[in-house]
Amino acid sequence: MTQGDGYREDDNPFSGYKECGCIDLQDEQRLCAKHSGEGVMTWPVILYEPTRKMPEQKPFPKDIMFSTGKDNWQTPPEFFAAQHRKHQFTVDGAADSNNHLLPRWFGPGGEREDALEGEWPCERIWINPPYSIGAKFLDKAVEEVRAGRVERVVLLLPARTDTKAFHRCVWDKEKCQPREWVRELDLMQGRIKFVDPNSKLLRGTKMNGSNNSAPFPSMVLWFELGKWREDCNGG
Repeated sequence: MTQGDGYREDDNPFSGYKECGCIDLQDEQRLCAKHSGEGVMTWPVILYEPTRKMPEQKPFPKDIMFSTGKDNWQTPPEFFAAQHRKHQFTVDGAADSNNHLLPRWFGPGGEREDALEGEWPCERIWINPPYSIGAKFLDKAVEEVRAGRVERVVLLLPARTDTKAFHRCVWDKEKCQPREWVRELDLMQGRIKFVDPNSKLLRGTKMNGSNNSAPFPSMVLWFELGKWREDCNGG
């Protein structure tokens, strides 16, 4: 392999050619006789477009994939009805006077202003909590179930399987399985259209809410250990 006069061994393979002046980076065919002859090492010329200034981008909205911007959405009645037929709930555990789905509820205007305060004795409780404090409801549900104070808890939550709360309350990473009190973990297909009881009627329906699906996937959790207090069975 012949090295042309002026060839300089450094990080740039074109250094010798540039000294000779025979290469035009806009036309890789321009080589002098010395550098285009047989047995001479030639390097492919890679052409680069001039650097373009990228347009300024707005900051990516925080939690755009996992937030609706509201905290008081109601469960769609038809979705709740299917769950109620299966579980026969006794109380809506996270509601208010506008969005409760059962005659009894915990929350503003209900039997108890705050479901996180006090016990849930002998209840079969449905919980679609304010998602800003969803982790607190998960912890409370686990506490009540493990203590045997509640018969059954069913929660509707965003399917945030990467969170500490999910792994603390739902998934046992060491055993690679749900925790002992998780009777059912339903990672739902599709996305729910939640209801805003304070909004105008949805197009073509008699129901308030959003015409768009939630920007996050959902899951339904069923917590139960089957060791609730004897007085829950009338004992």
